Amino acid sequence: MQSQIFIANELSSNRGSHEAASAGRIPLAGWGSSNDAESVVAGIHNNFTRFATNSGVKEQTPAMDYSQELKLVTATIREPLVRVESLLREQLRHDSPEIQGILDHVAEMGGKRLRPALLLLAAQACGKITDEAIRLAVVVELVHTATLVHDDILDSADSRRHRETVHKRWNRQISILAGDWLFTQAYFLANQGESTIPGRWIAQAAKEVCEGEIRQNLAVNNFDLKQPEYFDILGAKTGSLCGVSCKLGAWAAGASEAVYNSQYEYGMNLGLAFQIHDDWLDYWGTKERLGKPVGGDFLAAKPTLPMIHALGSATPQERESLLRMCSSPSNENFEQFKTVINRFGASDFTKETARAFSIQAIGGLRSAGLNGKASWLERLAIAAVARAA
Repeated sequence: MQSQIFIANELSSNRGSHEAASAGRIPLAGWGSSNDAESVVAGIHNNFTRFATNSGVKEQTPAMDYSQELKLVTATIREPLVRVESLLREQLRHDSPEIQGILDHVAEMGGKRLRPALLLLAAQACGKITDEAIRLAVVVELVHTATLVHDDILDSADSRRHRETVHKRWNRQISILAGDWLFTQAYFLANQGESTIPGRWIAQAAKEVCEGEIRQNLAVNNFDLKQPEYFDILGAKTGSLCGVSCKLGAWAAGASEAVYNSQYEYGMNLGLAFQIHDDWLDYWGTKERLGKPVGGDFLAAKPTLPMIHALGSATPQERESLLRMCSSPSNENFEQFKTVINRFGASDFTKETARAFSIQAIGGLRSAGLNGKASWLERLAIAAVARAA
């Protein structure tokens, strides 16, 4: 996984900035290696600002309503998305009334259908949206939904999108089995075509998602977690399914290996950009925008990028003070922790890192020589890190 994420230390040691930029990747020198927070932030900022200027991407993007931007982008694939929704409902049918009731509840938990949209947009950018792309878009949504059902158990969440979670409505056993059912249904549907490639790619991505979740849960209370390892976890947990969605869309449109691999990199970088911006929102966002209280990661003792950066930038004495707050999570300690880490530039560093991954995603698209409809994928990458707090 780590080789797919292009962590800064590898970039700075293995390739020059011109070569990296031409491949759609930005060398982010200093990741996890320097205690000088200002120089690290400046280095990241300068690198992606230079690349953004050369590629025509705006250095600063005003805060935007991500939901509205997503609606605008997905309007270009409205009819295919309707077909995806119809096929998804077909796949969530069962003869048993009891099981059907659970599947109906799961179907209503669906969100913005981002991963099916990524697959269809990638197919559109590489040629056209085929029947196979529609089927595979349903596959990635089934996998994503399965992970949500299981995530709600891990997080002890009682609701999702204002609806009771499966384990809250029924019980943990039913929820685990429902998630397993969704996974197996996805694998079944992935293998309904002539090629075994989709099934193998989906299985690999699902395995990486599970590995990422395992590693993230093991990282709770691990305040020695380093940035490269954290990015690797995010790549598995969030980036892999976004990456395979884009890769499958390109593959279904008949793209070459080089092109569908570049689409995977786009999805991977987009997933990382989105998740790291989420890290920022959890510290500096608002409850009104998030739909939940801020500080959830801190209160759960989950090290995310703001915390990792601050702990890595602090002096031994400052680190000891920060660790005392981390080890006794409370709303009061969260506010105090946030005040202290602002001195290390944690907010700027987190936002700039998210933007850097967004720019990498865009650079990869432009290097692949896709058609003009790839601009919709670019808009998603920009919007992912411009979500208002």
